[in-house]
Amino acid sequence: MITPYAHEKPYHMPENATSEGQGGPAGRRSSDATHCHPNELKHLRPIRSSGTRPPLICLFPGPPGARELADALPDDQPVYEIFWPNMDNETSFPSVEQLAELFIQDLRKLQARGPYQFCGYSTFGLVAYEMARLLQSQGDEVPFLALFDIWHPKFLQMQTRPALARYRIMRIVDRLDKYRRFLQQGRIGDAAAQVVEFVVRKGKSIGWRASRFVFRIADRPVPRGVQIIESIAANQAYAPKPYPRRFILVRPHDFLERAVSDQTTGWHVCATAGVDVHFIQGDHGTIKDKPYVHGLVEKLMPYLAGPAKT
Repeated sequence: MITPYAHEKPYHMPENATSEGQGGPAGRRSSDATHCHPNELKHLRPIRSSGTRPPLICLFPGPPGARELADALPDDQPVYEIFWPNMDNETSFPSVEQLAELFIQDLRKLQARGPYQFCGYSTFGLVAYEMARLLQSQGDEVPFLALFDIWHPKFLQMQTRPALARYRIMRIVDRLDKYRRFLQQGRIGDAAAQVVEFVVRKGKSIGWRASRFVFRIADRPVPRGVQIIESIAANQAYAPKPYPRRFILVRPHDFLERAVSDQTTGWHVCATAGVDVHFIQGDHGTIKDKPYVHGLVEKLMPYLAGPAKT
């Protein structure tokens, strides 16, 4: 999904982030999985670089990023995550296509040729999709692509007016029900914080969409406080091209998600070989974290490539 998850922040590279994990051994790797020192990579960093399976490249907002997913995967599964470029001085944000090309340059240093494996969470899944599509168009094998709770960016536009109105009403009902539960539990502060966050986020979105043209004409950088909104605008402009292989879509098993009639949330229009849709416990913000990440890994393991044959 795009619009409802406006709170997610791009995962920028921390300074001097050259070690594996947090305080783990720097540069530890398998001969099959990596071909360069982590310092040579601008946007890729290892969570686990040892193992005989093809690396899994994760595009997650963070932190903690993909660390809890890596912990739940087998020890012989190398896992890398991608960090977004810092956009503090930029007047506009790169498109999904531009980000995919940028990250592929780094990926080629790690692994010159396929097979490649990708997973992407929320709006970051769009870049994972485009990277996988581009690499296959260049003749590389991408046997694994998994998207975690991300709608096709044009899904709402595909809906009829009655279906769209029904969805928006359900979102309002779902939000009000969340506030009601907070109040019933005596969590008045949490309810108030949620309302304030929602109002502020909406206000920023409306204000930035009204003023972004002025910033561009003046060649002024995007203010840090609205960078997420500008990033969402870039994502919404993305029009996915057909994808030649079957891929995986994982969605949370909650009321709002199950009520959407199209289980592929629009991806069927470009998935020429089909989409395997799985539902797991948790909600959008928790499906990649403990304890729900174990259910996620259970769905992924039958699809991930096995250890290299010796």
